[in-house]
Amino acid sequence: MNNDGNPLPNYAPAPHGCEDPYLFGWGSSGNWTPDSQKLATLIQNNWVNFAKTGKPSMDNSWQPSTSTDFSAIEYFEYNITGSQTKTGYRAVDEKVWNQLIPPVLGDYPPNLVDSYPVCSNGYTSKVKNSTCYEAFGTQASWNDAQNNCVQNSYGSLVSITSAFENSDLLSYAKSTFPSCTGFYIGLFRGNSNIQDWTWVNYDPTSYRNWRSGSPSQNPYCTVLNANDGTWTTQDCTQTQCYICGHGV
Repeated sequence: MNNDGNPLPNYAPAPHGCEDPYLFGWGSSGNWTPDSQKLATLIQNNWVNFAKTGKPSMDNSWQPSTSTDFSAIEYFEYNITGSQTKTGYRAVDEKVWNQLIPPVLGDYPPNLVDSYPVCSNGYTSKVKNSTCYEAFGTQASWNDAQNNCVQNSYGSLVSITSAFENSDLLSYAKSTFPSCTGFYIGLFRGNSNIQDWTWVNYDPTSYRNWRSGSPSQNPYCTVLNANDGTWTTQDCTQTQCYICGHGV
């Protein structure tokens, strides 16, 4: 229940400090239901016992947490029909941060440092150590763009390993060549298997930022779109601005 005695929806966790009105009698206690008054008495008795003995319950219903698995950590639930120790505290949060977010943001957060080696030409990455980018506003096919990157010591068409790098790279490329609507990057598909997408420099990263509806079935090369930073596929023979990437 919230501070005015009304029940919280089932999906809403108890916010920090919500027990204070029950513990100290603050707020609209005169409007509380009988169940809210029982809960206030339960919390007050248990908190007093915690101050006296270190145990936040009047019986043996509370047990110390012993789990080392975050998704199974024990927690104690106060309930007027029977308080008890349960498991799975914030298990949904654990799945969000460890299973849902990494494929979106990349395998690891960027390793930010105070200073970086400076690239002799192009742009020095702000989020990927010792990495240089060189954007080109002269349009070329994907193969010609890759050949230019290799032959002119610009490494290869760039690979992108996280959402942080994608944003950093997009900001640089747009500001350097504002007339370009998109830029070839190094992701391509070598055959008709739609899952078989590979970075031309063999970067193993699984990060992808496909626009809704992409990748399409036929085009095998990837474009970083200048308007929103998402990726779409394009016929490799079509010409496009492009970005090379290499180490310092």
